[in-house]
Amino acid sequence: MNNAEQTFQYFVGPLNLDKRTNQATTVTGVKLALNAGEFNALDILAEAEDTLLTLEQIYSALREKGNDSYELETARLMLDNLVRQVNEAGEGFMWIEHDPKKGYTFKTRWGHNWRY
Repeated sequence: MNNAEQTFQYFVGPLNLDKRTNQATTVTGVKLALNAGEFNALDILAEAEDTLLTLEQIYSALREKGNDSYELETARLMLDNLVRQVNEAGEGFMWIEHDPKKGYTFKTRWGHNWRY
């Protein structure tokens, strides 16, 4: 992979993100069915792995990425769908924690406690 590709494709635990195609897949081959806003939200959360982000922080970042048409409530619904998809596809190796009063945190347990 050359340097240009590295800036567009990256891995966070079992999650593979491709910013050129807005595709998110897992190492087990599961493709997440995300719209552009959901992909951007996942990108924001994955880049901040283990860091709590408020809905407002994610919403602001989404607007900076060109998703001006989203209202705050639309962003909340979009994040609910994203949480569901990531948690299902993550098979216990990745998930998004959500506390309605605090925010969202992308987590992975990839490579931890492996048995050889």
